Amino acid sequence: MPVDVIESNPVPNVDVRHSRHDPVLGGINVGTLKVGGPGTGDPGTLGAIVFERGTLRPLALTNWHVAVADPPVTMDPMIQPDPVAPDPEPPNNFLGRLLRWDQGLDAAVSSIGEQDGSRSRNVSTDIEGLPLPASGSNPHVVGLKVLKSGLRTGVTGGTIDGTDGTEFSVVPDDFALPQGVLGDHGDSGALWLDRNTFTAVGLHFASISSPEVRAWGKSLSRICDTLNIFVLDVAAIGTPRIDGHCRVLASTRADAPCNLRIVYPSGRTSHARGLGAATADAQGLVRWQWRIGSSTRRMPASR
Repeated sequence: MPVDVIESNPVPNVDVRHSRHDPVLGGINVGTLKVGGPGTGDPGTLGAIVFERGTLRPLALTNWHVAVADPPVTMDPMIQPDPVAPDPEPPNNFLGRLLRWDQGLDAAVSSIGEQDGSRSRNVSTDIEGLPLPASGSNPHVVGLKVLKSGLRTGVTGGTIDGTDGTEFSVVPDDFALPQGVLGDHGDSGALWLDRNTFTAVGLHFASISSPEVRAWGKSLSRICDTLNIFVLDVAAIGTPRIDGHCRVLASTRADAPCNLRIVYPSGRTSHARGLGAATADAQGLVRWQWRIGSSTRRMPASR
């Protein structure tokens, strides 16, 4: 009997961007639980997991108009996923607390979990739909080819064609746009990345499809300085203090064995507890924390 074998690789029809994620990553649904503000309409996009300068704690970055309800209050609850009407609010969707924002830059960051460490989730620097995570940040420049991964339109790309230093615009180029647009409602908060290096350059906040196709972003360099955050590249060190703690965060492959060795300017190798061997987590992040003794010699910043 003749047999015709049809090869296929079926994928369940699940909207992963609207699902609850643990670990939390970029390119997925996020919103605010507080009622009555500009962030309580359509859900927006969690642009990426960024980190606080000094402490290295992970934070969720999105737009001000996604995260901030009126009046803005520190510690307002953030949720992921933000339910899409008429769906009921899913259980256990608490993400964290609103920490800092800037309306002019249309940017805000929230904690992952409560301040005491409870109700937290794992984090990943990956971005849904992209082959690589964001890799550090740079100023945006005219002519740069960029892409983003948003909640509504997925992965879209274009070229930066103009800027006033803080805000920039993106127009279509040779990057395929299946929906014919660069962005739509729900993409607010997505991270604009250099298409060649995946370096983050901006935060998407608006787009139009008529009379022309165009999108806009805000300078990520200015957002990072204003909100005291950074996009992890390969490794970062926290603020070291004499007779206090120091932290190091690095990105590598999942479950990779790692080692950290600290040599002070005097030539002495530190044997503090917390240094040495460590294993990266399932998302490829590895951390060290150790205490700097009061006898450690303080050196000028130039060294």
